[in-house]
Amino acid sequence: AGWLPAGLVRLAASHVPLRAVVAHVAIATGLAIAGSFAALAVVSSLLLVVLFIGAALAALQLRRRGIADSGAVSPLPGLALAAPLAIVTMVWVASGVSAAAVLVLAEILAGIVLWYGVVEDSKWRLRRPGP
Repeated sequence: AGWLPAGLVRLAASHVPLRAVVAHVAIATGLAIAGSFAALAVVSSLLLVVLFIGAALAALQLRRRGIADSGAVSPLPGLALAAPLAIVTMVWVASGVSAAAVLVLAEILAGIVLWYGVVEDSKWRLRRPGP
């Protein structure tokens, strides 16, 4: 019921999605061979910036809604200051990259959103009752 093909998410005896790991290594290797390693590192860093900003926003939203994984919501007294500070810091980190790197990041994010849309549409079509 995830977003990846079933063959990639199947766990090996070691409880590791070995096919997904191999696919990840193959894609990363192909990207490293096709382009420069420096460009790959910049785009990877930008993806981490997006991830960190998302995590900071999620922490604020989960706190606001009072949602906890288990038990009571942790007080984390500095969250109201730390999360916005983390977001500002990540934006500052990202501000030093070239426009070309930002364009590549936008293309990757668009591909991820497109993939998500296709998978969710497929799930919806499978759940929809027949005629």
